[in-house]
Amino acid sequence: MTLSDLNESAVQDPDPHLQEADVRGIEMIVDIAIAEGWNHQISYKDMGAAGLLCSTVEQLHRGIGLTINGDLVPQNEPRTASELLEAETQERFMIFVHENYAQRILDILNKEIGLPTINRGARAAIIGKCNDTGRYVFVRSGIVEVDLPAEDLKAGPLLPRKIIEPESRAQPLPPHPPLQDQILAVLNAMSFKSDAYVFDHYDQHVRSTNIVTRGRAAAPLRTHELFEGKVGFSEIFDSNTVYGLLDPKFQAEDSLIRAAYKLAAVGCSIVGVSNNANYGRMDVPEEMWQFKEGQEGIARACRNWQLEPQYLEMISRDAEIKTKLGNDQRRHVTVNSGNCSVNKANANTGTAIPPTTILETIGWTNAPQQYATWDLKPVPSTLYLVGDRQQALGGTEYLQAVHGPDAVGDNLFHIDYPTANSEVQMLVNAVRGGYVQAANVIEEGGLCNAIAEMIANTEVPIDVDVDLDAPMSTSWSTNIWLTYTQKLFSENYGMIVQILPEHLQAFRTLAERAGVSVHRIGTIEPVDTTKPVDATGHLRFVMPTSRKTCTITSESLSANYRSKMENLLDGRSPVALDMRIT
Repeated sequence: MTLSDLNESAVQDPDPHLQEADVRGIEMIVDIAIAEGWNHQISYKDMGAAGLLCSTVEQLHRGIGLTINGDLVPQNEPRTASELLEAETQERFMIFVHENYAQRILDILNKEIGLPTINRGARAAIIGKCNDTGRYVFVRSGIVEVDLPAEDLKAGPLLPRKIIEPESRAQPLPPHPPLQDQILAVLNAMSFKSDAYVFDHYDQHVRSTNIVTRGRAAAPLRTHELFEGKVGFSEIFDSNTVYGLLDPKFQAEDSLIRAAYKLAAVGCSIVGVSNNANYGRMDVPEEMWQFKEGQEGIARACRNWQLEPQYLEMISRDAEIKTKLGNDQRRHVTVNSGNCSVNKANANTGTAIPPTTILETIGWTNAPQQYATWDLKPVPSTLYLVGDRQQALGGTEYLQAVHGPDAVGDNLFHIDYPTANSEVQMLVNAVRGGYVQAANVIEEGGLCNAIAEMIANTEVPIDVDVDLDAPMSTSWSTNIWLTYTQKLFSENYGMIVQILPEHLQAFRTLAERAGVSVHRIGTIEPVDTTKPVDATGHLRFVMPTSRKTCTITSESLSANYRSKMENLLDGRSPVALDMRIT
C-alpha cells in the first residue's frame, strides 16, 4: 500500500457509550483480579497508535511469542489484515491473561457489561495464544500474513529524518489601541466563554464521585468511593497552539507548567503526564524540527518538575513501589502514556497544523475537602496576585483578539522553573490549608480574563476593584516599566486568589516562608441589593495615576460569558458588554 492509496479523510467514528462500557468492564476485572489474587497474571493496554499490532507487541516480554487468528478479531464489517492490525479505534483494549481466567473475563465483558448489545460487532473474544517461540504470527483466512521475531517488532524501525530549523515567525508588536478597546476585544474573544453549553449536554453524575465538576473551577476534582475524604484526583488537558508558532519547545513546556497551576487551584500536585503530540509532516525538515523541539520541551519540563514529597510518602507505603523508588533516585514527573499524531497537513494548501503538544496532567491531593472554585464569595475581602507580571506579549490572546490571527508578536515570556515550582507548591498548601476562597489561573487573556471569569461565575452581585497602579512585580525596574496593557494581558504564570481577612496573615506568612511574591491588587465588596438604585455588581479597573476608571457591569460580563458559544454557533453576536470609562 502506498501513501496515495490511503484515504486521509477517513477518521474513526467514536462511540463514547462503548468507551465508557469498556472502561467500566476493565475496572471490574481489575478489582476482581486484585481481590482474588490473580492480578499478576493479567495485563492490558488500550489500542492507540498502530492498534492491535502495537497493543500486543508492547505486552510481550522475555522472548514470549504470540499467534493471532485475524478471523476471530471482533469487527463490525469485513476488514483487511492491515486494517485489523493497524486501525486505531479507541473503544478497544487488548488483554493478556492466564487461560484459567479467560472465560471469566469474557463473561464479565459480554454478559455483565453487555458489549454485544451496545454496538454492532462489539464483544470480547479470544483471538490468540502466547507461546515460547519468540515469534509474532498473524494468520487470517488460513494465510500467514505476518511471521517475524517479536523482539524485532519490539525494537522498532529507525528512520533518519532531515531536520532544519525554520525562519523565525516573530514580528514587531503593532501599536496599541486605547485601553478600553483592548479590554473589549479580549473579553469578546472566544477564550472568554463558558463551556457549559457543551458539558451540560452530558450527564455528569452517573456513577460520579465528583467533588468539583467541570465549569466550577480551574480544574475538576473527584475521589474514589474507597478513599472518600482522604484522597482526591484531578486531570487537566492544557495547550496553547499560538505559542508553538513562535517556539515549539516552549509550547510543550508551557503545557505542563500551566496545568500545574490549574491543578493547584483544587489543591492538587502533578503526579503523572500523558502526552498527545500533534505535528506536521515528518518528511518536511522544518516540520520535523518542530516535532523534535516539542518532544525536547516535554522532557525538559518533566525533568524540572518534582513529585510532591507527601505523594511519594503515601505511595511508598506499597512495598513494591518503595523498592522501585529505592532503586531509582529520580523524583521528577514522568510521561506515563501518550499518542502521536503526525503528518497533519492540508493537501490543498500545502500547510501543516501548528506544532502542538497537548499534555494531560494527573493531579493528587490528600485534602479533597479543601479546594478553590471560580466564584467569588460576597464578603469584604482582598484580591491577591501570585506571580510577577512580565513585559512580554508574544503569542498572547491580546494580540490575536486586537490585531488578528496572524499577529503572534515577538518574545514569549521567560520560564523560571524554581519560581514556578515554589509558587505552585505554595498555592497547593494554601488551598489545602483553607486560606483561599476563590482562585483562577492566568492564561489566555491574562489577568483581565482571569478576574472577569471569576465574576462571571459568581451568582450574587459583587463589586470588584482592581488597582492597575498596584505593584505587580518584585523587580523594581520591571515594575516601573510595566504598562497597563502588560499588567492586564501578559500570560506568564500566575494566579488570582480571594483571601478573607481572617486568613490574610496565614496566607502571607505561607508565601513569605516559600519565598513567593504576592501582590495585593484589589478588593471585593458585596452589593446591597436592598437599594433600588443599582443592585448589579461591577468590575472596575482603577488607574489612579491617569485618574481614570474602566467599569464593566457584572451582569453584562456574565451574560457575555455564558451565552457566547451558543450565540456564535447560531450566528448571533455576543451579548454586548456594558462598559464605560470615567
